[in-house]
Amino acid sequence: MRQYACSQDRFASDTAAHEMRVLRADGVDRHLRFRKPGCSAYWFDVLTWQGTLCIDGDCGTYVFRRLPDMFEFFRTDRGAINPGYWGEKVVSGGRGTGGGIEEYDADKFRAEIVRQFRDHYRDSGLYHEALENFRLLRDDVLTYADDGEHAACQAAYDFAPNGRHLFEDISSRWFTEYTFHFIWCLRAIAWAIQQWDALQEKEQAA
Repeated sequence: MRQYACSQDRFASDTAAHEMRVLRADGVDRHLRFRKPGCSAYWFDVLTWQGTLCIDGDCGTYVFRRLPDMFEFFRTDRGAINPGYWGEKVVSGGRGTGGGIEEYDADKFRAEIVRQFRDHYRDSGLYHEALENFRLLRDDVLTYADDGEHAACQAAYDFAPNGRHLFEDISSRWFTEYTFHFIWCLRAIAWAIQQWDALQEKEQAA
């Protein structure tokens, strides 16, 4: 199972004492508030209206559009999340704490650059050239990984041992990871729907 910046355990810990308050419930028009009584840490609201869901709170604001009832879109088995597919439905996001959906990841940059370098020399028989150029790669490219996306990508693009550019088709998309707050908010949406569904079942059984 893929590991995300915000684990399910971390989210569960942040919301362990949260309670749900229903501020509005009129068909697909809903306003649910989740927070620990007497505390503002990690509070969040989930609002839905025709075709739209908005999550707002301590970990940022994101707006999604897809189905008439967005609870149907986000309802999952055991709170599983799908950042790739769900992220495609974001029409506004990253306001306040959070900073968007994805961010540059230095570790992913290093791993991808090294992978492409090895692929380039695999089965080439150029052992000594590969060894010497890897030293150059370490000094001229990998050392820039922690200097930010622009510096790192520029260093990779400029890397041309023996006059040959190894990373001409470099793309920053290879080096991004979902932000902590985006993943936190996705877990919050999935969990909020579980709490809502449990309330509906309880009221129907009463």
